[in-house]
Amino acid sequence: MAISYIPLHADGANRYPVAAPLPRAFFVSSRELVAMRHLLMQESGKLTDRCPPRFFESPAMSATQSTILVVEDDAIVRMLIVDVLEELEYKVVEADGSEQALEVLQDQTQQINLMMTDVGLPGMDGRELAKEARRLRPALKVLFASGYAESIDVPDDMHMIGKPFSIDQLRDQVKKIID
Repeated sequence: MAISYIPLHADGANRYPVAAPLPRAFFVSSRELVAMRHLLMQESGKLTDRCPPRFFESPAMSATQSTILVVEDDAIVRMLIVDVLEELEYKVVEADGSEQALEVLQDQTQQINLMMTDVGLPGMDGRELAKEARRLRPALKVLFASGYAESIDVPDDMHMIGKPFSIDQLRDQVKKIID
């Protein structure tokens, strides 16, 4: 069986082997790419489902680097967002729901420049989380992500990005909010 390579990053530089012959014009959705990457990471031992839920923090590249708290209950979607933001050289802190996000936000020693949250979180939804986050950190910038962006009311001082979004759309929206 031939081994072909599928680019998983926008620049096409990083390629992961996929054990399947691929036709010349092989199209795959970003969700399928993320699922393939997730499986490859599991097989390589870099990711296991047995890991307890916890906060994941990427290494900082500089002391002045902006930090983004990503709150997403879907592990694969969260991984994709985190990967993109880290490629854009942001420091990222992950939370798989409102409870973990609030624990991060309560730690006033933790710098958070932007909270990006899914609207449809289980339990406390993204809007309720944003309200509580602003109680803890009144100046916190908030970016909601939703597949139903056009039907969601967002306060004037908060922002929205519709799912699915491209890497360029996410980059542009985050830079606009943080800068």
